[in-house]
Amino acid sequence: MIRVTPDMYIMMVGDVLDHAQKHLNECRELLPLITKEGLPIREKLANIESLKMHLGVIRGDAERALLTVGE
Repeated sequence: MIRVTPDMYIMMVGDVLDHAQKHLNECRELLPLITKEGLPIREKLANIESLKMHLGVIRGDAERALLTVGE
C-alpha cells in the first residue's frame, strides 16, 4: 500500500489549483468580449455559456482541493 505524505497532498492540491488557474484565465479573456459593444447577441450568449462552464470547472477544482486537504 502506498502511504500518502503531506508533500504528496500539497502536490495534488497544487495540480488542482493550477488547473483552476487556467480556467480562471479563460474567464478573464471572456469578460471583455461579453461587454463589448457591437458584438452580436448570439456571440455574447455563447461567451456567457463558455464563462459558465469555466466557472463550473473552477468551482469543482476548489471543491476537490478542499476535499484533498480535508483527507
